[in-house]
Amino acid sequence: MEKKSNSIIIILMGIIIVLLSILCVLFATDTIVLKSENNTNIEENNNSETNNTQEEVKKDYSKYIGTWHNDQTQNEITIKKVTDNEITFTWFLYRIGGIDEDTTISFKDGKAIFFYQGYQDKNFDGNETEDEKYIRKATIELTDDGVNVVVKDVNEIDANYEPLDNFLGSEHIKEDTYTHPNKIK
Repeated sequence: MEKKSNSIIIILMGIIIVLLSILCVLFATDTIVLKSENNTNIEENNNSETNNTQEEVKKDYSKYIGTWHNDQTQNEITIKKVTDNEITFTWFLYRIGGIDEDTTISFKDGKAIFFYQGYQDKNFDGNETEDEKYIRKATIELTDDGVNVVVKDVNEIDANYEPLDNFLGSEHIKEDTYTHPNKIK
């Protein structure tokens, strides 16, 4: 009888060890999480602090004020002012063209969009025809790596935008991503 009770105790101990092992694995993999009011409050406070910090960083664009340059292409974009809803800039593309007047456009979430259009006299006859018309959308992006301008060919100008008319040489500024990784001023 004593041998039988020892066997039962050993089996029960084995079952308890297996259950404890399973619980340890579940806790270690966060499959099971114990909740208490203190942990929840701490977690909520940490989340709100993180969100506030992210909002502050997101809205501080002062590090972009200045001239950004690409050593390979000699292109430059100068950011004069950035607020939560506007950006003032000039953009120079070496031997191509650019926007040499301070230009202020709408700005949101690290991006600003503008459109430009014109005619490229492909056959050099001095006539502007519909098939020589171009419309392009440019997006200024303030990134961790600098300032990029992404240019895309489009079929029409978004109704929320007026095309820029102070863009010199714009017919030569084709669809591409123009990077400006180096801040020089």
